Amino acid sequence: MGMSGYIRTELLPMPTDVLAAFIQMASSGVLLVDSIASIKRVLIGFVIASFFGIVAGMLLASFNRAANYLTPLIELLRPIPPIAWIPIAILWFGIGDNPAFFLVALGAFFPVFSNTYEGVKNIQKTHIHAAKSLRANRMMMLFDVLLPAALPSILIGLHIGLGFAWMVVITAEMVGAASGLGYMIQLNRIMLQTQFVIVGMIVIGLIGFLMLKGMKIFETFIIPWKRMQIAQTMQEVQR
Repeated sequence: MGMSGYIRTELLPMPTDVLAAFIQMASSGVLLVDSIASIKRVLIGFVIASFFGIVAGMLLASFNRAANYLTPLIELLRPIPPIAWIPIAILWFGIGDNPAFFLVALGAFFPVFSNTYEGVKNIQKTHIHAAKSLRANRMMMLFDVLLPAALPSILIGLHIGLGFAWMVVITAEMVGAASGLGYMIQLNRIMLQTQFVIVGMIVIGLIGFLMLKGMKIFETFIIPWKRMQIAQTMQEVQR
């Protein structure tokens, strides 16, 4: 029975059981090992998605002819949820880290690409014309005009993509991995050890929260005007 005496502990364990399960998993090192495995998969897949999403977004936004051919294909693939790719990922890469890398990269790619593409497309034409009048070459145009102007939009895409990546990796681990928080949850579900499942869910939420908070801090350091805005706010508060 659960706390009320009417709910089975297999369905809803008592908080004391969850706390005991957390202490057991933390002291044994299992929780740390599985957390590191999930974080590693997310970071590698997210870096891959960020690189290709930013590069593809900037290139297609800069070359209309290529965008006319490739953007419809990307829009066709975007609605397919990453979970639908799991059978293909396992067939292509087997069981282990590689399917998770692929699925995480796939899930995070689309928000990064879309925000990069829109960010470059929405740059004021006067900025581009001014750079061209100063005889800026393609590399100067890319790094001195397009990238800085599109950076706020790109960072939004990275923020959304990181959230997607974390959700995708947990799902991927439930099906095609032998370690990680998703695998741990699935294994304990099969054994009806719900207290360990809830511990995994709580840890997933905490790590996801910390990741997104870390991304917010990264945004404030990489965008100068955002740092200035925060400094002004702090000065007003102190007054």
